[in-house]
Amino acid sequence: MGGEESSSSGVGETLLLVDAEEMFRIAIGAALGRRGYSVLLAGAAHAAMDLFHQHAAQIDAVILELALPGIPAIEVLHRMRRIRGDVKVVLTGAPDRFGSGKTAVDGKGAVFLRKPYRVNELVGQLRLLRR
Repeated sequence: MGGEESSSSGVGETLLLVDAEEMFRIAIGAALGRRGYSVLLAGAAHAAMDLFHQHAAQIDAVILELALPGIPAIEVLHRMRRIRGDVKVVLTGAPDRFGSGKTAVDGKGAVFLRKPYRVNELVGQLRLLRR
């Protein structure tokens, strides 16, 4: 989670961070906020879908943990893409436990980031998605 820079790389961008681990979610959200991102937080699939429905037009990217309670994360991704097909997504998790994360990365606005990750790594993936 460390390795933060003080750059304002995310100024004006809104992220939806979906992670079941509350302390991790809060820490990453705060670190991204210090970098200029506006961050919406959700700890479960249903909360993520509610926030996405409410803010779909404003969300620039979703950071989606694969090990979510409730609806499987891959289904959440498919539902979000039905609402907004161009949504950018960083899928996070352990590929050895959740191999579906790698297969869901189709090269069309989705990347995979293995947990645990550093904020710098996450910001790097978000920058890649902007291209």
